[in-house]
Amino acid sequence: RPKRFDTKFYLIAAPETQSASHDNGESVDSAWTTPTKALGDSDAGIWTLVFVTRANLIRLAERGATVEAAFKDAANTEIHTLTPIIERGDGGMTFSIPENMGYSLTKFTQEKPPI
Repeated sequence: RPKRFDTKFYLIAAPETQSASHDNGESVDSAWTTPTKALGDSDAGIWTLVFVTRANLIRLAERGATVEAAFKDAANTEIHTLTPIIERGDGGMTFSIPENMGYSLTKFTQEKPPI
């Protein structure tokens, strides 16, 4: 049965002393990391990132080297509702979004199911 998700991404500045935690339901693991490290860890097979999370982490890595830069980019970004197109093939699932939405990652093939 197909799954559909309505995902929103929020950007906040957490205090230096903030502890990461999860609820063991929707989120079963948590850690503080950087966008670049999270992407590298995913590429190394440490964890799986779904397409929309990957696209947003790449955007943060490219435009938000600091918290201030990330906030500035977010403030200057128009919000769009996106529904990725999903194509299933022998190589896995390919997700794509229009190229004019402000993301450098607009197409990604995932070999194993993301969920």
